[in-house]
Amino acid sequence: MKSKTIPIHDGTTIPIHMSGDYALVDKLYDLAFEKFNLKPSELKDKTYVIFKKRRSIKLFMEVLAESEGLEIDALEQARGKTKRIHPVLAIRYCSWLSAKFEVFIYHFFLENYPSLR
Repeated sequence: MKSKTIPIHDGTTIPIHMSGDYALVDKLYDLAFEKFNLKPSELKDKTYVIFKKRRSIKLFMEVLAESEGLEIDALEQARGKTKRIHPVLAIRYCSWLSAKFEVFIYHFFLENYPSLR
């Protein structure tokens, strides 16, 4: 699989697929739990499926797809067991996985985009 990483807050990197810069779902999950010393869930293979079923996430995906001029299905790419998701959806997924990860992501934006303060 062709992948690269992008740096985020405090030297941590997020693996992304080189084709379209979509984030790798499994790697985001692993990063959330490794970075914040949380116990891996028995639902590892199902967490993204559970995430997508939430009403608020369905609405988020509709609005995101519309804003990007995409079909909802285009927010995800899959090949075998490897699922990749749109970068904005990846941020939403990270915030859903862990409140600590969500705060971590917000710090990244505040440090890198000081005009947001």
